[in-house]
Amino acid sequence: PIWEVPLNSGAARRVGDLFGQDAAYSPDERRIAVAKGNQLWIANRDGSGAQKVGSLPSMVWTMHWSPDARWLRFSLFEGEQSRFRLWEASSDGKIVQPLLADWKDSSEKLAGVWLTPDDFLFSATRRGSMNLWMLRPAPRLGPWTLGKSTTEQVTAGPIDFEGPTGVPGSKEVVVIGTHRQG
Repeated sequence: PIWEVPLNSGAARRVGDLFGQDAAYSPDERRIAVAKGNQLWIANRDGSGAQKVGSLPSMVWTMHWSPDARWLRFSLFEGEQSRFRLWEASSDGKIVQPLLADWKDSSEKLAGVWLTPDDFLFSATRRGSMNLWMLRPAPRLGPWTLGKSTTEQVTAGPIDFEGPTGVPGSKEVVVIGTHRQG
């Protein structure tokens, strides 16, 4: 079950009849996305009006809403390969797709954080080390898309970086840094 738990005082409260292994509130705090196995659901904050957005190939983890609440980005765990892949879904469920499918290596991609309405920072393991990458959408001219989205490598070891989170009120992120030994 999904619960809201007040930290200062008061009783924990069930969020409707929602169940799942991961949940995330929309930026306006009016909706909640819930991952239930390989299914992605969106409901009102109180758990009412739940609608299935999509069924995915595997378990959904670490969901993040876009600042405009039109998209969810998340990781799918591929158990056979023991790795995560980055996916996105429109909040209306019309689009559910893998991101960076053109990376033809065995890299692992983990969900990240939107820094702006366009810039999405995520971690990925490529060529043996985990670094931070920036995903930017293709440029637009009115209703037309010009080209493809781009990725830029932000860090380059020797420390592995993962789990980026934005620092409120700044242009910085907090990350987990691990130095591999041996």
